[in-house]
Amino acid sequence: MKKLQKKDYFAIHSWIGVQLSIIFFIVCFSGTLAVFSHELDWIFNSEMRASPQKELASKNKILNQLKTDFPKQHITFWEKSREEYLVDIVHLENDEGAILYVFANPYTGKIQGSSTGTIQRFFRDLHYNLFIPTDIGNYIVLLFGFLLLGSLISGLKFINNKRKHSINIGKKNNALAYTKNLHKTFAIWSIPFIMLFSVTGIWYFTERANLFSIADYIEDQEIENVSTNLNEAENFSYSLDYDAAIKSAKSKIPNFTFGSFVISDDEKTIEVRGNSDSKLARYRANRVVIDPQTNDVVFLQKATETNALMTINNLVDPIHFGYFGGLFTKAIWFIFGLLICYLAASGIWIYLKRISKNKKGTYTFRYLNWFLFAVIQFFMYSRLILEQHISLKNHCIILFFWLLFIYLIYHIFYKKIRA
Repeated sequence: MKKLQKKDYFAIHSWIGVQLSIIFFIVCFSGTLAVFSHELDWIFNSEMRASPQKELASKNKILNQLKTDFPKQHITFWEKSREEYLVDIVHLENDEGAILYVFANPYTGKIQGSSTGTIQRFFRDLHYNLFIPTDIGNYIVLLFGFLLLGSLISGLKFINNKRKHSINIGKKNNALAYTKNLHKTFAIWSIPFIMLFSVTGIWYFTERANLFSIADYIEDQEIENVSTNLNEAENFSYSLDYDAAIKSAKSKIPNFTFGSFVISDDEKTIEVRGNSDSKLARYRANRVVIDPQTNDVVFLQKATETNALMTINNLVDPIHFGYFGGLFTKAIWFIFGLLICYLAASGIWIYLKRISKNKKGTYTFRYLNWFLFAVIQFFMYSRLILEQHISLKNHCIILFFWLLFIYLIYHIFYKKIRA
């Protein structure tokens, strides 16, 4: 078998960076903004802000106001923000399946507002599956875990004198040479995070595709129906004692703090999730499923007692998005996310500059990229209009965001290069 030469690695690196360049950048950039998406909600939506206090309000107090303000809705999910300056978000669903996000102040117990969408949800969906329904969009995104790793390996194979490039950004009087050197410098700085995002992305792919039957070891155990007199309740989610559920969870898991409720109308159960001694794990690593009639625990899962693969699986989200250490780790993840976005953008700029200078190469890659971009826009607006019914103001903000994105692409990657 012929050994690959540096030019072969360069060809592989260029192909990965060019063929899906626009979508590659969208995946990277949406993931980077997702790191601070909760903070963006705090900035742009005053209804989602909370002033931290020593004592938390009763969840049942919030429930009573939900009953009054939204009598025909059903609670499906109730999440406490990991940021103490943000409200709880209660997911309400009507009989048609439409979701409404209600903002409840965890300290005062007051309902501060509601919305059919949030910034956090927008960037989460964009980064998770590009708004493309079913598993297709998710697999497209997860494919970039492999491509990012392939780009890193192939790039390192043809970079000479890596120590020099780690501190040298080249001469500023030559735009192409300067950009190439800066591209290499940022790539070397970003190696740990490129590896981190690649490995966690590949893990997500393995989980989604159930490779090696991994689901048998990491999937949450399903709970059988619980026999209870509450089955006949007109609104099951409004008939529950949420404070008692938290109390039951605390009695079973040491140092437990509430993270979320999952309400199942089918199984007639309430599931409490949250933090414990395993600080790095996501909320769902600790699960306490309760029979709402007796307050008996019918299922218990402790983060400290899960198998090795499930423990890893519960660590992947905090590590991938960097929220385990609050604003400090978020800032680090955000900075290196921006560097990786720069690598994606500068890589395609270098390619286009080279082919415009040498009159070699083609722009055929743009057809696939713009086709996928159009698909993303179609499914995105279908969801925002038909499912979430977002306001005209939010439509204008999102439209401005994408028009600015298209303008910058045209100005930087077409007009400037061909000038």
